[in-house]
Amino acid sequence: MIEAEIFRALADPTRRAVYERLTASEMSVS
Repeated sequence: MIEAEIFRALADPTRRAVYERLTASEMSVS
């Protein structure tokens, strides 16, 4: 189930930190 995978990923501290950085502000690719 996709929803379970999303919650499992957000429960991982490293993945959660990456997600929060990506959603916090605009970032350049380079």
